[in-house]
Amino acid sequence: MNLLSSPQFLLALAKITAGLLVILALAPLLKNPVHRARLLTLTFLLLPLLFLSSFTTPLLKLIPKSPSPSQNSSTITPVPSISAFPPNESTSDQSFDPSLISIPPPSDLPEAFVSTTPQQESPKEASTPLPWIPILFAIGVLFTLLPFLISAIKVSGLPQSKALDPPLSLWKKIHQSCRKTPPLSFTPSPAAPFTCGLIRPRVLLPDDSPAWPLRRLNATLLHEAAHLQRRDPLVRVLATIVRAAFWFHPLVWLTHRQLIAAQEQACDQAALTHGLRPDDYAEDLLASATHSHLTPSEALSMAKWSQLGNRIRHILEKPQPTSMKTIALTSALALFATLAFTTIGFSDEKPALPVIQEPENNARNRGSILDRKNVPLAIDNHEGLRTYPTGKSSAHLVGYVGKNDSKEPIPSRRIFGMEMIGDPTLSQKKNLTLTIDSKLQKHCYDLLAAQEHPGSIVVQDPATGEILALVSYPSFDNNLFIPGITKENFDILNDDRRHPFVNRATSNFIPGPMAKLLAALAGEYAGLNNPEIHCKGFMSFGKEGKLKIRDWKRNRDELLRIPGALETSCNPYFMELANRAGAESLTQVGNLFHLNEKPLDALLSSKGRWNQLFDGEHYTPATLALTSIGQGNTSLTPLHVNTITSAIASGTWHQPQLILGQAKTKPSTPLIGQGKITANSLDVIREGMHLTVHGKRGTGKRATVPGIELAGKTGTAQVNSKKYPTHNSWFTGYGPYENPQYSVTVLLAGAKSGGTFAAPIAAKVFETLLGSQ
Repeated sequence: MNLLSSPQFLLALAKITAGLLVILALAPLLKNPVHRARLLTLTFLLLPLLFLSSFTTPLLKLIPKSPSPSQNSSTITPVPSISAFPPNESTSDQSFDPSLISIPPPSDLPEAFVSTTPQQESPKEASTPLPWIPILFAIGVLFTLLPFLISAIKVSGLPQSKALDPPLSLWKKIHQSCRKTPPLSFTPSPAAPFTCGLIRPRVLLPDDSPAWPLRRLNATLLHEAAHLQRRDPLVRVLATIVRAAFWFHPLVWLTHRQLIAAQEQACDQAALTHGLRPDDYAEDLLASATHSHLTPSEALSMAKWSQLGNRIRHILEKPQPTSMKTIALTSALALFATLAFTTIGFSDEKPALPVIQEPENNARNRGSILDRKNVPLAIDNHEGLRTYPTGKSSAHLVGYVGKNDSKEPIPSRRIFGMEMIGDPTLSQKKNLTLTIDSKLQKHCYDLLAAQEHPGSIVVQDPATGEILALVSYPSFDNNLFIPGITKENFDILNDDRRHPFVNRATSNFIPGPMAKLLAALAGEYAGLNNPEIHCKGFMSFGKEGKLKIRDWKRNRDELLRIPGALETSCNPYFMELANRAGAESLTQVGNLFHLNEKPLDALLSSKGRWNQLFDGEHYTPATLALTSIGQGNTSLTPLHVNTITSAIASGTWHQPQLILGQAKTKPSTPLIGQGKITANSLDVIREGMHLTVHGKRGTGKRATVPGIELAGKTGTAQVNSKKYPTHNSWFTGYGPYENPQYSVTVLLAGAKSGGTFAAPIAAKVFETLLGSQ
């Protein structure tokens, strides 16, 4: 849309013009230049507000607006068979092990189902003509500010010398009641006295000013001191910037000129209050103007036709002071005009900010998907088409569904996510409420988007299993699929090497040290009671000990129990602990958390792999050791990991819940009493997780949030893929430590340290959740 012809821009110009006319009409009523300068200063502060108010929702819609011409009604054929996930993992350059992510088989995109007249915005920016209006506006702003900038540079480059008497003595006398005397400097002649600087304002005098008559010197210093006391240098800079933004408006220039004149007259009035005679002060003022850059004849001409003449006339005429009634009336009229202009808008103008409204009953095809606070995640618009207000932050979770013009049921391949899971309810025009907090979901997505690694964040309530955030990054805009995605848009998303279609929150990754929590539980399940184990730099396995599995800290040599082993993330401790506990204990602990099953019944997700063997393998000390440190044939989803953390925090495993109020298909399982797990068993594991964040040697110190006690576990898992050698970085934790309210798991694929990369992101999530407590 052309900015100059847009209704909002024209309304903004009308508001500014009307406001300036009111101010310019009211200003002469204020005979006192101090009050007049204040009014004009306030005007420049309110000009941006008047302009911006035209682009926001107005309170009063009084100006009629003609409807916009109808747009072309070209249609898009819905895509009936687009898979929700990218097809070929093996051809991409992904930073995590593709074998660990369960993805449906590839699905081709038939040309017959692709629109040739796209209605959607493409992720790739189309070529557009050069934006002449913004360029011209920027050029105008630049040229308007250029003289001011050049002047500032020249002033900063002027040679300066310290002030001498008598100017310095007079200057100190003027400021004798102040704590600090502003700087006073000399600069080469010819120059007029002036104030400069914002952070440290100073007054510059010509270097011949010590030879001036004392009367003239005193009048000049009193005038400049008034400028400093009134903060006039700051006001002038702000007014100049506003004038530059509205360089095309002549009334803004006129108001700026009036402001400068009012400031000078106010300072003249302040100087006269110190006993100076008006005749003498006017003579000294004209002498200063003559001295600076002008000949006597030019000075007289300026006194007659310029602002200097107005100043001298104001000094000699001694105008009557403005009455308080006039001041009050003028201020009230100016305030009323500003408020009135700010609230006026077009009678049929839609709000500039998107407001989701329930469609008419005859246009509503499906019920809405809402978050736990009834914020819409999916809703039909007034045309009956699906709209997804939260876009990318919830795309994997909410999914999408295309428009269905036929009476046939919507094919399953045109729908996925909660749109598919909740279809029986939504198709009856009933709403579906999720446990998700959309604001938290968006915050978590923004945290992931602010860094370079693909990843996910999961947030749960440990006491119930309710999922508060289930975020995967990168993502896609599910609005592109409504009513049908174009081939260009689909190819862009499908060819993205970061695979935006993959839901990393429910896909499998090598867990690495996340498995140490399970190994610790397995030791307690077997009744080992927090044993003391020698933690060294490696452990040997196989014939003659040729197979060595090393610790991340190669020179380690100490005796540890579970808390210290978790704090320092000692590999040999948990490898030995897993072998003492045995394969059966590891398996049973995994069964408590349903790790070899999908973490969610209500969403497409991958089954985990815990303590499973490759084909032809059997349990050996080495395989148990690898399982205990999350390597080998072990993979879990971030949601699996977060359910483990939630269970340790609350003492009970709860099935993850995504639909608010939905009955659970699996019973909650208390951990105490399973095998030989006791309350003390959980306490020693919790202590280790607390030391991980707050201990002197804790690997998760970067997850610390001031004033909040947390517990957590960091992890850096090696992905031993020949094609994708990299790492998975983890942090999982809960807080507050004594009264767990939230559990958080962060996964970053390709980041080389959980403590360095994942832990700080988790800290920001906890700070958002618990910072106000």
